[in-house]
Amino acid sequence: MSRTKKSSTAQTKAKLSDADKKLIKEHHKHTARHTLKLELELTEDEKRHAFHMANNARILSNDLTGWISKRLKDLFRTKAYRTHLAMYKEVVERKAATEEEQKQQDQDREAVSQLLAEDQKKWRVTFDDLRGYTQSRYQNLKLNAQIALTVAEDVWSGVEKVLYSDGKQLHFKQRGDLPVLRGKQADRAILLKLTEKDGKPRLTVSMKGVCTNANLLIKKNDIFAHRELYRIRSFMQHPENEIFYARKWKETQITQDTFRPCYVSIKCEQIRGKLRVFAIITIEGKPVNKIRKDGSARHSNGKGVVGMDLGTQSAAAYSAGKEVLFINLGERNQNYYQKKEKHIASLQRKLDRQRRAGNPEHYNEDGTIKRGVPKRRHGLRPHAAMKMGESNSIKDSVHKIYPLQLICKRS
Repeated sequence: MSRTKKSSTAQTKAKLSDADKKLIKEHHKHTARHTLKLELELTEDEKRHAFHMANNARILSNDLTGWISKRLKDLFRTKAYRTHLAMYKEVVERKAATEEEQKQQDQDREAVSQLLAEDQKKWRVTFDDLRGYTQSRYQNLKLNAQIALTVAEDVWSGVEKVLYSDGKQLHFKQRGDLPVLRGKQADRAILLKLTEKDGKPRLTVSMKGVCTNANLLIKKNDIFAHRELYRIRSFMQHPENEIFYARKWKETQITQDTFRPCYVSIKCEQIRGKLRVFAIITIEGKPVNKIRKDGSARHSNGKGVVGMDLGTQSAAAYSAGKEVLFINLGERNQNYYQKKEKHIASLQRKLDRQRRAGNPEHYNEDGTIKRGVPKRRHGLRPHAAMKMGESNSIKDSVHKIYPLQLICKRS
């Protein structure tokens, strides 16, 4: 049997000692993170595969949410759990005057927390139970195991808000509310590869069932994105330098910006009726400074003291020796938005005409909509005629109205 080749990063880590690996992990815990969002160059077929996989992740999320919600209701219904919850609240709100009372309070809190954990384990409200249920469900949807695990983690974060914070109930994802496909590991599920084209190194994204070596779309004048990708390529070409960054952090206690790609996420969005797929790269370290074409800093720091007054619609700024500056933050261009609102009204009238022409059995002779179940169409079952049909032209009109409504709503 043929064996797959290990990546250069995996080969480098295999050569390190256990102490160096532990030091690198400690450095990972203390360093900052930032993300870079870029669009992927995909065909229409690949985009639809990505949207289909994201929708399967949404279905899995709703399946897990429904499964764990039933167990949460059963848990909150038990008298023992409500009693232990009241005990925990009483212990937390207790005020300790001395150190001995504080120690006793900590011991009581741990004892009550253990009772709550036993109740949760009894009613199968633990992450291990949720992960076990995920393993039995994700294969039917043809999802990657890493992506399914991240979906379970997102659902469990909502469960923790209900159990330990101010959350009241879990919420399901509606159709069209597609989650982010995340692998949490750079060498599994969604891969960020360093390849060559015409003798020049480039970064590509690969995902099983969606795309292979998809290019990242970058604008020529996007200096920030070019500098970020250059740093990422430099790290991937020389991954052995990571141990030197970790040792320098140990000596100076100053975190180093390694620009190591932690993992890649896929975000599917429908913008103005077009399918677009974005790659979100999570990078270790702080982002590079933004500069202009001439090399000067875009956000440079000045000298002196400035007084500012920020309001809901306007802001005022004053500096010694200069005039007061007034800025209107939320000025509304009446002519612009009036045109948009007229366009929305025109499209809505068109949509109403299309629905009336395509569904005549849903309307009375005087134009009012029929109440109750409409008559059965020829060749359709009774339940099929209850829902108003939507043709492709109706869907196009809906897609044209939605972005215009967002513009007017944000104003």
